[in-house]
Amino acid sequence: MPYRDFSSFHNIKLLFGNPTDDFNYGYTCTPNFQTVQNSFFDDDYFLLFRRSEYAAQIELACSKMFKGLMGYGPELEIIKENNEFYIASRKIKNFREGCPDLKDPSQFQKISGLAAMFIICYFLCETDMHSGNFGLQDIGEEKRTFRIDMAESLDFDMLRTSLTLSALQKIPYIVEQHYHGVDQGSLPQNYVGSESFQSEKIAMINLIAETPFSFFEDIIRTTITSDLYTHHQIMFNKFLTLVEDEEKIISMKKDFSNIKVSEYDLESLIKLLKNRHEQWQILALENNLDQDFSLANPSLFMKEVNLYYQDTSDSEEEDERSYSEQDTNPNHSYSGISFFPSPKNVRTNKDGEYTPDEFTALTNVH
Repeated sequence: MPYRDFSSFHNIKLLFGNPTDDFNYGYTCTPNFQTVQNSFFDDDYFLLFRRSEYAAQIELACSKMFKGLMGYGPELEIIKENNEFYIASRKIKNFREGCPDLKDPSQFQKISGLAAMFIICYFLCETDMHSGNFGLQDIGEEKRTFRIDMAESLDFDMLRTSLTLSALQKIPYIVEQHYHGVDQGSLPQNYVGSESFQSEKIAMINLIAETPFSFFEDIIRTTITSDLYTHHQIMFNKFLTLVEDEEKIISMKKDFSNIKVSEYDLESLIKLLKNRHEQWQILALENNLDQDFSLANPSLFMKEVNLYYQDTSDSEEEDERSYSEQDTNPNHSYSGISFFPSPKNVRTNKDGEYTPDEFTALTNVH
């Protein structure tokens, strides 16, 4: 698959990380090519390192799915330089990461896409819900939500778990082994319980159920040419260069030899997502999607997190801090992966916004 390289950009400056030692680094840059005029984006880009071609392709594919469901989304493409892969992500104007300030209830109806974003990420098995990976764009007095990093989506372990009605009821106050939402320190209960949040949440649950699976499958097949096994192989070889202990090297080689190629190929990915979509369609028919607030309290939320990560801390003060305020991010297990081209049944208008033919974007559901 042909990609641009760094020669398509100038003014490339390191933004974070260390290209020599890190698996997580990125640059800012200016394109040498003419960008499509769009009032919601700047002309400059971020260049974000991805650990393999598969990781970049997964992120691109899931961003495309987000666009199709929401009616808008980030502008991304894959860049290849010296056999390494990057995501070029166009800067969003007036964008701020994380959850908004929701002290004033009069602002609730001015926020769009936040409930839907949590639902989409849950459906797509995105395991990294860190607040730095989503945010809101100011458009006058209105704010709309973007998911800006889907590099840990379509996680195979999460795809293999069963969907439950309880999980859909709890979002965004949800803690599972592979997916963590937020507590009331980030999104207060009066906002989550508001008509605007709940109607958007239910609308997106229904939209995903009503969307033909062919939409998701077409994006995967037209975007992803690599597979998770190849990704694991690349990461295995990279980690081998960092490990000096001979016993650990032997153990790593043994673990890798037990991975079955057929369980991590493209067809397996599609089959798992299809099964999840079928389960989703059944749950969407339930009449009881009332919000579950049982994990809204920060202390209870963190206790649930600690059940999965065996945190033996007895500090109630630490537990009472909002999950989003703590530095701990248990989602960085590394089987993660993650990127985007255009499926046949989704078109863009002059502003780059999506106009799906076969289903209704969220903005038209209400």
